[in-house]
Amino acid sequence: MSIKTVLPPAGLRSCDVLYRWPAGKRLTGVLRELCATYYFISAEHKAQFEKEPGNYAPLFGGYCAFAVSRGATAPISVDAFQILHGQLVLQKNKDILKRWQKDSESNFQKAEANWPRIVQKNAEKK
Repeated sequence: MSIKTVLPPAGLRSCDVLYRWPAGKRLTGVLRELCATYYFISAEHKAQFEKEPGNYAPLFGGYCAFAVSRGATAPISVDAFQILHGQLVLQKNKDILKRWQKDSESNFQKAEANWPRIVQKNAEKK
């Protein structure tokens, strides 16, 4: 299985990535992949994720996509998200989500361009 991140998902440390539920909901499965830990509220969610992780793993390592579009990283709120091009895109908060959505295509392209540099910069720190 390949998940395109070497950074741990910033804001997803306590939620089910399929439905973004809080960790207190009896998590029954844990999946570790490339320094990331994903939690699931049921074995069914875990199996669904393992079958097609690219459909559920957040873009940009789980960091705020708007921040990535500006060449930085920032933590996220699990309540500030969008499905864009079939992918989960997370934001710092709902105000940032609104700013992102004013020009989501351009912001997405900028984030896509910046992400490899952010990953490389983080890898060099190790």
